[in-house]
Amino acid sequence: MGRFAFLVLVLAACPKKETDATLEPLGSAPPPTGRSVTKVNEDGESTDGGGLRGKLEKMGGGNDEPKGSAKKAAPEDASATAGNPKIDAGLYGGNGAPPYYDDEGHLHGPGGPIFMGKGVECNAERDHCMRPEVWFAASNLVAGKLYRAVPIFEFQKKWYNWRGKEESFSMRFKTKVGTKQTLREGDPVIWFIDENASKKFVDNEYDALTSSRWEAGIIESVGPDKIHVKGWTFGAVPIDTTRIIVEQK
Repeated sequence: MGRFAFLVLVLAACPKKETDATLEPLGSAPPPTGRSVTKVNEDGESTDGGGLRGKLEKMGGGNDEPKGSAKKAAPEDASATAGNPKIDAGLYGGNGAPPYYDDEGHLHGPGGPIFMGKGVECNAERDHCMRPEVWFAASNLVAGKLYRAVPIFEFQKKWYNWRGKEESFSMRFKTKVGTKQTLREGDPVIWFIDENASKKFVDNEYDALTSSRWEAGIIESVGPDKIHVKGWTFGAVPIDTTRIIVEQK
């Protein structure tokens, strides 16, 4: 064997030495889990556009929810729904929306849709289920006489009842719940009649806003928990059914 052939055999038998360019620092390689590693740039934004997560997101998957499960919608911002007449107004009180005409041309009062199912009792603690924009209309107020009071609202300089029909009563009153401290002899009062009724109060916002059980008169005397109204012959009126007048138009 010649000298040249001997050198070739020796070099072939020696182990290959790795250069610095082929070596990686300890721990820099991704763990062998089969998942992609998401890199984050200096601004905190994900740069993993081609990994497994990116592919799954493009396919509509990649989350931890069971297949076919519905993702819970985030709650809407209250400012985004304020004034929207289509949003459910709740059991009573409305949602602050202005009056509006629906697609069929029916006029709806302020506060959005009126709750028409069985709900809470419209007692004094719940402001008798009145909305802030509710006024009451009456043809007159004279001591010793009684008048029907009709809940109404104003829209474009006209007045309507809560069925959307225009009303033309001569007297209109803004009211609030009456108390023993605010009810005074000789003052006008509006109250919810409970005579010959199956319930003292209704349990439906629509009924409270459209009921013919609202009456208007003048206070004769005030007791601990009831009042007497001049001309009302059906007994004393419970104070928690009354509303006093705070403004007139």
